[in-house]
Amino acid sequence: MCEVLDRVEARGYAEGYAEGYAEGYSEGFAEGYAEGINMLADLVQRLLASGRFEDILKIASDIPYRMQLYEEFQIG
Repeated sequence: MCEVLDRVEARGYAEGYAEGYAEGYSEGFAEGYAEGINMLADLVQRLLASGRFEDILKIASDIPYRMQLYEEFQIG
């Protein structure tokens, strides 16, 4: 009887862990995605205000350059 209860408990733990992990991952992904969008929007607005139109085109495809500009404008 104890073995059956142990297996049921272990299965409940595994299912609860999987559910909690999936929920946490989903929430973390959504928060990170929103933060990334906000950072990009902030950078584009600052580049527009500075008249740096060529940089806006460049950050669309050059991720290292985008990261450099995040640092330059102290974003993130």
